[in-house]
Amino acid sequence: MPHAKAPRLIAHIGAEKTGTTSIQAFLAANRARLKELGVLYPECLGAETHVGLSAFAQADDRRDDTRRYFDIGPDTDDLAAFRTRIEAAFADEIAEAAPRLVIVSNEHLHSRVQSRAEKARLAGLLERRAEQVDVVCYIRRQTELALSLYSTALRFQRVDIAPLPKPTRRLPYYYDYDRMLSEYAEAFGEDRIHVRLYDDGLIGGDAVRDFSAFAGLDAADGLITPPRQNSSINAPAQRFLAALNRLAPNGDEARLVRGNAVTLLEAFFSGRGQMVSRAEAEEFQARFGESNERVRARWFPERETLFSADFSRYPDEVDADRDLDGLADVGARLFAQKQKELRRTNIELKLREAEIARLKGRKETAERRLSEARDLAVDMPEMSSRIDAIAGESADA
Repeated sequence: MPHAKAPRLIAHIGAEKTGTTSIQAFLAANRARLKELGVLYPECLGAETHVGLSAFAQADDRRDDTRRYFDIGPDTDDLAAFRTRIEAAFADEIAEAAPRLVIVSNEHLHSRVQSRAEKARLAGLLERRAEQVDVVCYIRRQTELALSLYSTALRFQRVDIAPLPKPTRRLPYYYDYDRMLSEYAEAFGEDRIHVRLYDDGLIGGDAVRDFSAFAGLDAADGLITPPRQNSSINAPAQRFLAALNRLAPNGDEARLVRGNAVTLLEAFFSGRGQMVSRAEAEEFQARFGESNERVRARWFPERETLFSADFSRYPDEVDADRDLDGLADVGARLFAQKQKELRRTNIELKLREAEIARLKGRKETAERRLSEARDLAVDMPEMSSRIDAIAGESADA
């Protein structure tokens, strides 16, 4: 029996660095409640972000990490089997849920599905599963996009990267919204493309609230909002991470070290990242003037300009050495945090030794180990309370 189609499907394609992770975390966290409301956020395409869509749509010769994520080797038979498997699983999940609305989301549909043929392949997959497919894309001023991408690149050990890319003869696809949106309009139909401005016009100034309103979920009850995703780190922390990337070798150990560093930097040094001068920002943004004007005329004819021309938040000049005090603070705080973690580990060892000594009837040794643990936990109230509780239990034994 052929699979029935859902009445409507919303494909959220990004763009990257426009709150996509927060939107996906919201949809994934509410998957069960959404299903009760007749809205399916599929699992077969990816647990949180639907990387299966980009892996499915990309050309046969593409070999990026989305393909490796699904263990697709260089053999074209592997790719064919994967596409067959994804299409069947997608159809089965929709048939089982019988939803009124399907939502799929993956920012790689902006950055990695780049050719007309790839977009057509994506359209074919989605249109076989829904009577109506609406594509929603958030876009932001390219200067802010580039600076946000720079912050992300540092997290993935990019070393030789500048906050703003150097000029190229042809506009990079990543920043050319006119080309990207025009090709999606060819694949899905212009009336099915919905463009939203990330920096100006989000409902409530929040991407999750804006997307919820677009999908008709803003009035639904019982939905939770997860914590904000992908916190930004400030400029000194970015410089520290860039230096770490240059020093740390590749491999699993380096990824672990960098991952731990990023977690600490996000916790202690959130804030505005690396800036460029006002002149640099304006010069970079000017490269996209013609492309952006075509987008404005096509999707935002009521606006005078697609994006704001106000660059007053950028400094006249950027002092490369002004963050030295900040860098010292980053190093000192990270060192102090690591020392605290080492003390916590040592406390755990002391407590284990105390328990072993107690079980062997060596009361004095157990008390001495608890005393040593208490000295190490002088500025750790939660550990001190735990030590006191263990000491009380030992005294009662």
